[in-house]
Amino acid sequence: DFIILRCLPGLRDASKLWYNHFVETPKTKFSAEVCTEQPCVLKVNKLAAMVLHVDDVLFMGDEKWIKTTFLPELEKEFKLSSTVVAREHGGSFEFLKCCHVVDAGYTCVTVYPEVKHVCAMFDRYSKANGKAPKLTKTPCTPGNPTVDERLDKFLPQHLAEEFRSLVGIAMYVSQERFDLQFATKTLASSLKQPTYRSWAELGRLVGYLRYSKDFAFQMCKTQKGQMFMETLNGVESERTENVVEVYSDSDWNGGTGFKSTSSAMHVLNGLIVHSTSRSQKAISLSSTEAEWYAGSAATCDSLFLRNILQFLTGD
Repeated sequence: DFIILRCLPGLRDASKLWYNHFVETPKTKFSAEVCTEQPCVLKVNKLAAMVLHVDDVLFMGDEKWIKTTFLPELEKEFKLSSTVVAREHGGSFEFLKCCHVVDAGYTCVTVYPEVKHVCAMFDRYSKANGKAPKLTKTPCTPGNPTVDERLDKFLPQHLAEEFRSLVGIAMYVSQERFDLQFATKTLASSLKQPTYRSWAELGRLVGYLRYSKDFAFQMCKTQKGQMFMETLNGVESERTENVVEVYSDSDWNGGTGFKSTSSAMHVLNGLIVHSTSRSQKAISLSSTEAEWYAGSAATCDSLFLRNILQFLTGD
């Protein structure tokens, strides 16, 4: 048996070489344009737009053109399988191990994360812990941590390895679940030297995941230019341009006396489309400073999203 200690030559270039190879086809055959800010987003005039994730492609556009031109031309160059959801009748498709359910007329899109990851985390944690974690309705313990020297001891190697693996799965799942992001981010800060306290906190997250395994991310159709508060209150918008909003917050020092957390919700035409929860790079000396860092980071992300939106829609 061999253990690879270093990255083999070529692995770093492989993803870039594949990207260049694939993108050349839509650029040559359809005159596709590539987004400068996010090169994995492409558009073909007003016919279609697509986002790439290695060899998975999510596309949206003119249904007839996609069936008669887009997919047949790609099949000449690549071996592929595809699912086309009819706008009139709706349906479902898989993308990045998530099930997307589309209602008729695209009035609503619901994204269901893959349940098998949650079940695997629950079974593995229960086996390593010797008993199953309790089901909880919140992903992390409220309030300040209790003082207990036993909880601050480092985990043995076998438990530490399992902790890192399970947190890795949680990081994957939390991409589609913003209710998990803070707890997952906090656990990830203990990856280097996990303690019994962080193991217990992981158990709470796993218990919450089991409780909420059927939760989904739902986006219902809104009007162009609608704002978040208008959506909540059922007020119709009279604007003609797309609206991007961002709401940010921070927890000064997080109750620990160290780095604060920046969080943000990004809203497009009244719908939440992206969220973040990150530890700040510097130690804030006041709540005002912590809010400033959170607001600055959120604004940078919202400008990035706005540039992608302008690329796709032209307004």
